[in-house]
Amino acid sequence: MLIIWSDEEIKMKKNIKYLMLVATISTVAIDPSLGQSLNERVTGANLLNNGGFEIGKPIDFGTIPGWEVAGNIGARPVGFSSTKLGSIPSYLPKEGLRMSLFSAGNNDFSGSLSQLFKTVTGTTYLVKLKMGIVTESAGRGQVLQVSIANGDGAFILSRVENIISPNKGTTWMEFSAQFVAAGNQTRITLTDLSEILPLRQSYNSDLLIDDVRIAELKPIKTLSKFEKWMVENRITGNIIDDFDKDTLSNGVEYVIGTNPKIKTASSNFPKSSLSFSDPDGDGKKLRYVVFSYKRSKIALDDAKVSVIVEWRGTNKDNWKSVSSVKGHIVKTSKNKYLGNVDLVSVYIPRTITKSGNFFTRLRVVSKQ
Repeated sequence: MLIIWSDEEIKMKKNIKYLMLVATISTVAIDPSLGQSLNERVTGANLLNNGGFEIGKPIDFGTIPGWEVAGNIGARPVGFSSTKLGSIPSYLPKEGLRMSLFSAGNNDFSGSLSQLFKTVTGTTYLVKLKMGIVTESAGRGQVLQVSIANGDGAFILSRVENIISPNKGTTWMEFSAQFVAAGNQTRITLTDLSEILPLRQSYNSDLLIDDVRIAELKPIKTLSKFEKWMVENRITGNIIDDFDKDTLSNGVEYVIGTNPKIKTASSNFPKSSLSFSDPDGDGKKLRYVVFSYKRSKIALDDAKVSVIVEWRGTNKDNWKSVSSVKGHIVKTSKNKYLGNVDLVSVYIPRTITKSGNFFTRLRVVSKQ
């Protein structure tokens, strides 16, 4: 924006150019939610071998490599694919072409699957799986115990889940839980506990397991004050972006206390003006360029955000901080505006440039 002065400045044959506000940042963009979902926090590959039960021979009633299988002969889990179209009841994997089938119609609910995997002590992990029931009648149930134990066999996590079929055929539900590893080796065990149900409820029903996954969880990210402000205002991007396209970056709107989703009125923009005054009260009047901007309380109290007024004499010069200019004066009018918003006025001596050009800008920097 070019401002041409018509009174005193014309007489002095000088011009002042005010360059619209910019901002820089060293952090990344955030998602406009009050936290990260579990999927966003998952890092790395599945720590389990053959978690989807896709590996094994034969295809049906087959082996499950990577897993330790236990239980009575008729209860031991086996690998199984989908039944032929029209079969009653129908067996349908939740993921891929294969799943783990417990009991296999034998009404013996003593089977289990177990696997040892590597972990890092103190690290948080997420365990997810699909639990299913296949039955010939609605209202039947199956029960699964998911347990996580350290290398010594001590339980870290133990949960029992019940699934009831709404109709005949295959029904699936999802299970997920978090745990903190207590050693460099951890064991997951999936146990069929359907025997705790009345036989009339579990009769001729089988427990199904598919897509078992264990992965490390990233720590929950602690949001900075600026990031929380973005979340509260439901905007995306980062501090240098201009969400509402009003020429003021998100960072500048954070500092001056305006709404980043609504175009800001020009009356709220930082301003540049001329002054022949004595701002420090030493009895000497000097010529200044006065750069004034609003400053919200949240920005004032934010140690991770820096507000820097910069200047340069020409378009080719490097930007320099006004704080290094000898004789500059900063005056603050506390709570000048509603909402505990201050007015900050930076007096910059005109003597620092010999040309008639004078560029100023507000630079907002978010630190890591």
